[in-house]
Amino acid sequence: MLIINVRRKNMKIFYVVHTFYPETYSGTERFVFNLSSQIGKMDNNVKVITHSFYNDKTYDRKINNILIKNFVYKNVPIMAFKLCDELVDDLELENSKYVDAAVEILSEERPDIIHICHTIRAAFFIKAAKLLNIPYVVTLTDFFLVCPKIIYLNYNYEICEGSRSGENCVNCHSKIKNKKIFSKRFKIAKDFLKDAKMVFTPSLALKKVFVNEFKNSIDIKVINHGIDFSKIRMNKKIYKDNDKITIGYIGALIYHKGVNLIINALSRIRNDNYNFKLYGTGEFEEILMIMAAKQGVKNIEFCGSFLGDNIWEMYKDIDIAIIPSIWNETYCFVVYEALACNVPIIVSNVGALTENVKTGVNGLVFENKNVHQLSECIKLILDKPSILNNFKDNICKMEIQSTEQEAKCYFEEYKKYIFSNDRDKKLVYNSNINNEKNPLSSLIMDSGENFESNFIKKETYKILNEYDLKRDFLIFMIYKICYLKEKFIHKKVNYVIWGASNSGTITKMLISKYLPNFNLVCFVDKYKEGNLQNCIIRKTDDISKLNFQYILVATSPGKQEANKCLKELGLNLIEDYMYGYGV
Repeated sequence: MLIINVRRKNMKIFYVVHTFYPETYSGTERFVFNLSSQIGKMDNNVKVITHSFYNDKTYDRKINNILIKNFVYKNVPIMAFKLCDELVDDLELENSKYVDAAVEILSEERPDIIHICHTIRAAFFIKAAKLLNIPYVVTLTDFFLVCPKIIYLNYNYEICEGSRSGENCVNCHSKIKNKKIFSKRFKIAKDFLKDAKMVFTPSLALKKVFVNEFKNSIDIKVINHGIDFSKIRMNKKIYKDNDKITIGYIGALIYHKGVNLIINALSRIRNDNYNFKLYGTGEFEEILMIMAAKQGVKNIEFCGSFLGDNIWEMYKDIDIAIIPSIWNETYCFVVYEALACNVPIIVSNVGALTENVKTGVNGLVFENKNVHQLSECIKLILDKPSILNNFKDNICKMEIQSTEQEAKCYFEEYKKYIFSNDRDKKLVYNSNINNEKNPLSSLIMDSGENFESNFIKKETYKILNEYDLKRDFLIFMIYKICYLKEKFIHKKVNYVIWGASNSGTITKMLISKYLPNFNLVCFVDKYKEGNLQNCIIRKTDDISKLNFQYILVATSPGKQEANKCLKELGLNLIEDYMYGYGV
């Protein structure tokens, strides 16, 4: 038995998201930043892949129809991409025309696992991951996969009772003529989730919605978002009756956040011993200002936008936070940040808001959209501020998950689904091995004690010790090289590689290593031009003009097109061409 020690390599994890810092700041971006930062601190290689809207001139390069730029934001590597098409339909989940570019990106980067954190303008990375056999997990942070509007409210802005496999979505999109698009979209979303190694949500409420939508066909696990306690300081204020109270709202100033309910509630209260501070911006800001003026709400201050780094600066002056959302909040960082700062909360009884806020314990809960109940909650605090002391005492006893704890939970999950590179064990060359997951590689490796099977085994382990390649792909390729070696023994062969990407370069390396009688004429590629590894890249349309005896197709996205073209030229699979590494 020959034991080959393999140096342990850290995980390489990609986080795919629809938008990210420093362009945009919201809950999903904060989740991705916190998680990628902490996973990176655990000696893993992380990178965030995000859609972006930067000026075209700022991007580093172009891959097919996608612009790419790489940079680092607060120690987190970012690959920002921009779709060259100006009009992108967000209803379209697959965006198939971008899959080729995604395959090339992933082939170059070779992540061990991909964490899908949002699919708007980025879902084609899922299809690319499938083509390359890269495992992926999904964290749902909103309702986009079952609700094109994202917020899961119907056309009357009432909480949706369910999409009915997309059929009910028609009511919210009456201008769309093709009604079948919603049922198709629902099926694609279901396939995305079913093919994931695991699906996560940050709350039980969000999990419940997706379980109901997909009739328990998707396995979902809850991992709460973590709070960065390095930015948290405890609000230790003790209250006496008749103290002036500062009410705070932190979040976007948009309709479904329900901020207008606070203004309506304050207009009903005669006790004006308060200040009301709103942190955030949005399309509803001007409307809220007009409402406050018309209804005579006093002591109101619009404080503008905020960043996560300023959390403590906000909460140190807030005595009670209000989150009056009218939609099913999927987690709400504000709840947990307020509690972490020891600030009591008033919330509406929707979505995840009540999972850790209990009336009379650490805050108050009112019925969704019920202005009267909200005004009574506020009045209770203003009339007897000392009640906040009891709430704060109870908050101190709560356990709130940190970003470090969150990262450890996800890291344990990643380890379950990483493919068989087996980072923490030794590769064992043993003729009795019979535990391969892929039945084809098992068939090749266990085909007896002949020279060819032993050669494949030895060369496979030798190359795996030198290069970070997929084991099964390598076994298949070396097996096919053995066939070519026998087929063209003592012959000089001019050959072409169809596909100028990572698969093509690995195929070239393996052919050069084992078949010295093979001479590479050129690469052919539908989109690329120029040179690759000192070899010219020709267009696929030129294939009929080239002088060659054999072709290796080294592109998964272009596989069908290559097959069709080569068959039209009268070429036969295996006899005249075969597939390269990873195809």
